[in-house]
Amino acid sequence: MTSTLLHDNLRATAERTPTRPAFRCGAAEVDYQTLDVISNQIARMLHQCGAKKGDRVGILLDRSLEVAFAVYGTLKAGVVYVPIDPLSPAARIQHIVENCGITHLITAPNKARFIKDSIQSLDHVRYVLGCDTPQWETSREPNLPHFISWSEIRDLAQS
Repeated sequence: MTSTLLHDNLRATAERTPTRPAFRCGAAEVDYQTLDVISNQIARMLHQCGAKKGDRVGILLDRSLEVAFAVYGTLKAGVVYVPIDPLSPAARIQHIVENCGITHLITAPNKARFIKDSIQSLDHVRYVLGCDTPQWETSREPNLPHFISWSEIRDLAQS
């Protein structure tokens, strides 16, 4: 019996049945081909942002299709993903990020407030994926992470 990795199964299924639904969340749904493409883009973006095998990447997302993109993207990048419950108090999230040594965070625009409130204590987080550069970030201070939006991740397919 040969063992395959979870993301290898995704790739094989995307080749066999590209338009078949892979995930549903409420009324939204994503097919295998789209899941494979976007998770590849996240993996590539993580590598471009310096994530290396064994690095810890936090996933701070509400239940959504983006969670599937993020999980598969981290698996393809060879990094360790750390799921973070977005309903946890900010202090708990901060503790998880610091204790796990998270260097990259995948999140959503609606989490920008948490990032703003916690940013000073999260100076080891180098990149925040899935969130536009916040309006409150008016200067590039050395300890602030770089922000990369979901649209920038999706645009990677064209480059």
